[in-house]
Amino acid sequence: ALLAQVEKAEGPDRELDARIAEVALGAAIYTEFSPWQMSYGGVTRKVPKYTAKVDAALALFEQVLPGWGHSLWRGDGNYYPGHNREGSIWRPTPRGNEPPGPHIHGSAPTLPRAIVAAVLRAAAGKGEG
Repeated sequence: ALLAQVEKAEGPDRELDARIAEVALGAAIYTEFSPWQMSYGGVTRKVPKYTAKVDAALALFEQVLPGWGHSLWRGDGNYYPGHNREGSIWRPTPRGNEPPGPHIHGSAPTLPRAIVAAVLRAAAGKGEG
């Protein structure tokens, strides 16, 4: 359900950012004192804008899948009709000279959402071969 929401909707969504933090990081979300606060790794801070900022989506990728590789592109909508942003990630290989593992794709109307979709899909073990 979360993956479908990330791939379908457009633009920033703070409620979705909070759900992403909960699911992908296991973060606890707090809104009582200040909106969009989370506790993760013993630190309380603002929930990053995963659906709005490429750097926040890439930071999530690095937290959830350390050592994995990635490529990003802005397409014309022909690769995945209706979407013009794509994120692709892959597992690291035991030795640097081997080809990367299977690519796991995320496609969405915006690049941050495409990155988050790929991270969620990989974390759930729903990769593509």
